[in-house]
Amino acid sequence: MDEIAPEVDSAYEAALDHAYDAVFERQHALREKSGVAHALDIYAQEGIAGLRKNPRLLRGVTAYRTLLEMCQELRYEDPKRMVDAGFLAVYTVDGLSPRRFGAERIADMRCRALIELSNAYRVADRLDDAERSLADAEKAFQAGTRDELLEARLSDVRASLLADRRRFKSAGEALDKVYAI
Repeated sequence: MDEIAPEVDSAYEAALDHAYDAVFERQHALREKSGVAHALDIYAQEGIAGLRKNPRLLRGVTAYRTLLEMCQELRYEDPKRMVDAGFLAVYTVDGLSPRRFGAERIADMRCRALIELSNAYRVADRLDDAERSLADAEKAFQAGTRDELLEARLSDVRASLLADRRRFKSAGEALDKVYAI
């Protein structure tokens, strides 16, 4: 090749930039997940006091999202750790700045974290704690944007909790709401 056309050279450079960005983003996500896993270990051993010694481990929206993902991943293998991940998701979102993210968005994120914490409590057979977390999630939902998908998740977890409490009629009504959304 004697000479590359400028548009081909430009497309090649853009593809390389995109590939490098994807690699760096993936590395950042892996580091973040590793930090969150480390935070879970510290919390399990030392409680919140241990996390206060390492505040950088649970900072920002990425840590919050990672904790929510971990709640899903841990559901069948480790309910105790699932509860810890849900609790730490709430703890993390409570540390976010409403001025930076907006009060409604923070309320939505808090609602989602409380929903997942409630579900974790349900899976761990701590039904009273699950009900309290779900009530807190409802309050956060009312303070947020009242997003329909968030409401569907809230109703879905409510239905599961009601079914575990053997209140099948109410569980069915909650599922009807999910279906309607």
